[in-house]
Parts: sequence; C-alpha cells; structure tokens
Amino acid sequence: MLHVKDFPKILSGQWLRRSENEEKELVGFCFDTRLYQKESIFLALDGKNHDAHTFLSQLDAKPVECFLVTKQVEFTHPTAGYFLVADGISALHALAAHKAKNFSGKILAITGSSGKTSLKFWMGAVLEKKLRTLCPEKSYNNHLGCPATILSLTKEHELCILEMGANSTGEIELLTKIAHPHMSLILNVGMAHIGRFGSLENTTKAKSEIFSSMRSPAVGFLPKNLNSLPLHQVQKKVLFDQAFPLPLEPKQASDPSWGQRLSLEFHQKKISFFLPLLGQATSLSFSAILAVAFELGFLPEEIIPHFLDLKPFVGRLYPRLGHGGVLLVDDSYNANPNSVLHLAHSLGALGKKRKILLLGDLAELEGFEKESAEYIAENFPDSQVEELDIYGNMAEEIFRAFQKKKKKVRIQLFSNQEDLKIYLKNLWSTLGPSVVVAYKGSRVSKIEQLMHSFLQ
Repeated sequence: MLHVKDFPKILSGQWLRRSENEEKELVGFCFDTRLYQKESIFLALDGKNHDAHTFLSQLDAKPVECFLVTKQVEFTHPTAGYFLVADGISALHALAAHKAKNFSGKILAITGSSGKTSLKFWMGAVLEKKLRTLCPEKSYNNHLGCPATILSLTKEHELCILEMGANSTGEIELLTKIAHPHMSLILNVGMAHIGRFGSLENTTKAKSEIFSSMRSPAVGFLPKNLNSLPLHQVQKKVLFDQAFPLPLEPKQASDPSWGQRLSLEFHQKKISFFLPLLGQATSLSFSAILAVAFELGFLPEEIIPHFLDLKPFVGRLYPRLGHGGVLLVDDSYNANPNSVLHLAHSLGALGKKRKILLLGDLAELEGFEKESAEYIAENFPDSQVEELDIYGNMAEEIFRAFQKKKKKVRIQLFSNQEDLKIYLKNLWSTLGPSVVVAYKGSRVSKIEQLMHSFLQ
C-alpha cells in the first residue's frame, strides 16, 4: 500500500539520500526516538523544546526505512533513506491519506464528547474476533495519532477503527479528509470541552464533521436522540438506542456477577444480554457495537458472546475493594458535566444501601462554570446518591447550584484534597460492605491519589 519509492509521487520534497530498500512496504510511523519500536517511518519534528533531528543517530541500529526531515542532517543510519520536506506534519498527512486510499478493507471513524476511547477499545476487542482489525491501544485521536494508526495498516487488515477527537471546529474535518472513512459514528454530544468550543451548538457542529469526506456508499451511525442531525454526505443512516439495565448486586468487585443485564430493541426484535461492565452510557456503546457489527454482516448472536470477555478500564467505572469491604468505583480518568451525571446514574445499578460520590476538578469549562454547575444540579439523581463531597475549581459553583435547586443529596464542600482526605479517614470506620464510594475528577485533580490509602 505504501513503499519507499512512492515518496516523490506523494510528497513535495526531495531525497537527501535514497533508501537501499525502495521496494519495501512501509508499516508504522514514529516521531519520538524514546518510543520507537519497529516503525518504518520516522518523522523528525522541530519543536519548541526539542529538535528530533539531533537524536536521529539513536536509531542507527533500528529497522527504520525512511527519515522524514525538514533540514539537512548527517546520514548515520546504514540503510535508511532521508527525505527532505518543508512541513513534516503535512507530509505525514499526505502519506496517511495515500495509504488509507489504497486500503482494501473498511475504515470506521468514531467520535463523541465522552466514552469514545472506551467504545473504540470495546469495538476493536469484539470485532477482532470476526475480522482482522487494527485498533490502536491508546487514544491516538488527533492530527498525529490518526495518521499514525493508518500508517500501521497492513494488507492483512480487514478493518481499521479510528478515534477522532477535537478541541475546536475543523479538527475532525481534517482527520476525515485524511482517512476518508466508509463508516462514521457519533456516540454522544455533551458539555466536554465546552469552554473551548464556545457552545453546545459548536460542539455538535465539530462532532458532525466526522460525516464529511466519507467514501460512497457512506454509512453514518447516530444515537436516536441525535436523529435530527443533518447528514448530507451520508447515503445510509443507522440509529442505535439506549439499552435498559436491570440492577445486579455483586458480592465483591471481582465477582462474576459484577455488571448489568441489558434489554435492547434491535431491528424489531427484543434481545437481552449480560455485560460485565457498569454504566448507563456504557450500554449505549454496546448498542452502537451491535449496530456496526450488523452493518458488517454479523448478527447479534454472533457478537454478544464476546461481550463476556471484556474488562473495565482503570479510571473508567473500574471496581476496587477498599478497607472494610467498601466497594470503590474508580471513574477518575476525566470529568465533565455529562460524565459526572453518568457516574451518578450508574450508581443506581448497584444495590448498595449507601452511595457516596467524591468529585474533584472539572477542567476545560472556561466561561461556562456557572452554566455547567447548574446543569449538574438540575439533572443530578437525588435517589441514586446519598452524599456528594466536592473540592476543586468548580466546588463552590456546584455547591451554590445544589443549594439553589434544593437538592436532597447531602453535599459537602472542602477547601482542598487534603481536607477531604482527613474527613474520609474519620468516616471510614463507620463504612462497610454495604457502602459504595465512587470518585471522579479531571486529570489535573489527581483524585485517584487521594484514594490510594483507602484501597484494600
């Protein structure tokens, strides 16, 4: 799909030194010498703090086939070619676009305000049982990660799953111009990064870019609540719906009964299945997986048995055992208004008598702090959570919003993480196996560090 000899046809640039293996098929891309494994292409980026051109000799013993450089360098690698380009990022995108165009399998692009990384991992884990699937192990959802994933494709692959993220409009459109997906999917649209997008309308517009630059016949997947979204470049629209969970009571976090039993209307047929994961939004992800699998020619009964092999990810509704048998739910990977509410609703699937939610910082809400706090307070399920303990950048706004809405949940405001830790240490002796403590916050809050001393 991509060979060294193709570079002059694809890129605006010139050979500084030709490769000894011009017929070699190129697989993989890297831009950091410290992370190099066995990728064929290395892109030397000249950044603000580091210039990769000065470290190229560290790869002299590695199987690099070609270095993309933006300046003259010493030729130290014994066999690799050195190709000079004016813009390394543009060159990367052009190579990835060429490989995507010549890929004979299907490309699926996924986006959403929250949960898209988990959906991508689960989608890949399930579909690889049926198709030779490329699904990156990390997020890889930006202008470097998506092209890097595409460049890792081989002739043996039948399906490529790409995650596409954005902090502003135009970013996903750029990625779709590179990938030209056959299928595109929006999982949800919410208030994540609203401080950067400026409004929920702009967020929706940015996510909808995933349906641009698709290959015909283009298939678009949407949750039913986004059915009114116009998809001008899509020939076939497929809707998926929320599955309905029934509560289960796990004896402990490692118990096989941990999870939820779901009921779903699928192509006018009611199906039910067990999922070893928690979360109301999680059930929407698996409805999406079934929809994509069906479009690829697989019936639900061929796909559902593979759900049992899946495991939760650390930081994403991840069950842990705390001292005294307390059930801890680690949802610390990140936080936004919608995911906070998702966690609160998810606690309702647990039959515990007492539920406590700990909440740290919520990032990237600049200019929308008050609106976000009121949104959380307005939609917070009082019946699911008994106590909400908060600290961080949004704590005072959330506290005021809950008081204004006269919510029944007991809410406590803490000045910092250390004060909350002291409170929890005094509280813990009164807790036991009938209690669940869930904790959540944006990465900057490092709320998972707070909970280390309470793990069993």
